[in-house]
Amino acid sequence: MPGRTAILIVNGYDRIGLWGHRFDPSEAAAYPWIELCLREVARRSKDSDHEVLVWDNSHLDAQREVARRFGARVLPSDDELDVARREGEEATRRLERLHMQALERLLQATDDNFEYVITLDTDAFPVKDGWIEHMKSLLGNASLTGIWRDEMAGVLEPYVHPSCMCIRRDRLLRMQSPFSFEGVQDVGQRITREVLISGERIAPLRRSNARNFHFLVGGIYGDLVYHHSAGSRRPVFRMTVGEDTDERVFKRLREALFEDTDHVVKVLRGESDDDLGLGGELVRPMIRVNWTGMGPRDVAWLDGLPSDLSSHARIMRRMVWTAEHDPRIRAVQVQGSLARGEADALSDLDMAVAVAEDAWPAIALEVPSILRQLGGVLDESQELTAGPDRPRQMHVWALFQDGVQLDLLVVPAAGPLDAGPDGRTLYDPDGLVRRTDDQRRMAPPDVVAGWSFIAWHSLAEAIKYLSRGKLAAAAEWLSPARQATLSSWAVAHGVEYAGFANEVAAKVGVSCPWPDALEKAYPVLEATSLLSAIQAVADIQDRCDGLLERQLGVPRRPLRTWVRSRLEILQSTLEHPDSQPETRSRPGRRPAAPRRRTSPRAGRPPR
Repeated sequence: MPGRTAILIVNGYDRIGLWGHRFDPSEAAAYPWIELCLREVARRSKDSDHEVLVWDNSHLDAQREVARRFGARVLPSDDELDVARREGEEATRRLERLHMQALERLLQATDDNFEYVITLDTDAFPVKDGWIEHMKSLLGNASLTGIWRDEMAGVLEPYVHPSCMCIRRDRLLRMQSPFSFEGVQDVGQRITREVLISGERIAPLRRSNARNFHFLVGGIYGDLVYHHSAGSRRPVFRMTVGEDTDERVFKRLREALFEDTDHVVKVLRGESDDDLGLGGELVRPMIRVNWTGMGPRDVAWLDGLPSDLSSHARIMRRMVWTAEHDPRIRAVQVQGSLARGEADALSDLDMAVAVAEDAWPAIALEVPSILRQLGGVLDESQELTAGPDRPRQMHVWALFQDGVQLDLLVVPAAGPLDAGPDGRTLYDPDGLVRRTDDQRRMAPPDVVAGWSFIAWHSLAEAIKYLSRGKLAAAAEWLSPARQATLSSWAVAHGVEYAGFANEVAAKVGVSCPWPDALEKAYPVLEATSLLSAIQAVADIQDRCDGLLERQLGVPRRPLRTWVRSRLEILQSTLEHPDSQPETRSRPGRRPAAPRRRTSPRAGRPPR
């Protein structure tokens, strides 16, 4: 029947004590949320073709009778419940279903006579006539609409919450286990992600209260639906304003709703001056330190990240979700400052992904579409590293619209993968990733000797071009010299991963001292300033060479002496310009200045 709507409601209580206390039948009888919900649905839906289906976990005869009185189809059936009761408590418990399981069963009970599906929590109800038709109209330009749960965005990825969600039935049935909790933090997130990943639109019902007594409890959304939050369980959330305050607001609003529902709605809409005895300003919530609710095992640590890393956490969750739904992706790891717990809002997101051997390198062509599953991409770049017979790895850089910069390494999973000491594995169903030391953590003497050569050779080139009056070229050559010198300085002072520019920049001056006169090593484009900078870098490298000779046995390079002599000649020439030899102009020529990589590297490969 075109346009017909199935409203799916789970009448459930926390019977297993997940939220800190068990089901209390007397409290359920005192505050019958199912009755309040169905009463308001019937009141506000008189002109809509719909049917209510209720999965009843209460097993209370009074509440089942209430549901039938409002015309709802109640599951499990009375016959099923009677048989279970005769067999005993264990059989009765087997009829109970978790929220996501109960919604799946209710969806299975619908047929092709229904075009739309609306899910409702028992502590949610419409506050405006014609609410069903309004929600259906929003699906004219979108695939999903409903309560937009973004009040805890710092720790919970925003999504359409099943307390009130509307979607076409055929779209919902195309999803695999749409209400499943696997790989997400809460029921409803899988549906939201599926819609977004498919490039479809969402029409969110955002919180519209004119007056808020709590950041979460007592919300009106889109001026269409009320949701109390945690109606049938203890009010414990991922964020809190203090447990006492959470519970006080929860109980007072609950009491007021059952006394006069319309009056509470007026108060929240700002149509009444009554503060319901709550008063005061809205208190900003804090992240709950000890969260004991449910969450995916592999990414549970993301819940503890500070709120300024919520965008980073959202991308990581979406990457894990993508891996769980793409068998070609075999492992996902986060590295760098985020994995070490040292990141801030400006930190890059360093990640590595291992893909199945038979999918490599063809999957590289799909990287742009994979990136768009993670979020809105502002710009991106990919680079394949050649190997003997096929590409060895792929470096991916992407800037998302929320400002997060992703440095991603994609490699084939040819065998066990080394995680390095700071890698944190998010997804690894095959056990591919093993924690090992990283050979780049402490630079060996031969690598340090190479940095010394880079420093002195680059300084020699800078001197040459400054002697020719080529200031820009001299400045270009000074850059790799300065970076090699800083890496040498970092090694001499025990800094790990000294070959990575971002590591050195973050730790020099923090975990090891600044080199004296380092500020002089950053010149302006003027001859005297450049000469002073070259001299400063040479002095620092001299000190580094002395330290590294004693610590690691790295010998001083003969090139150092030659550079020092050329510096003296250049200094004399600049101080006495009349004695400077005439240089020939070479139009059209521009020196190439190869530089050591100074940008932060993408995720380190598993080797």
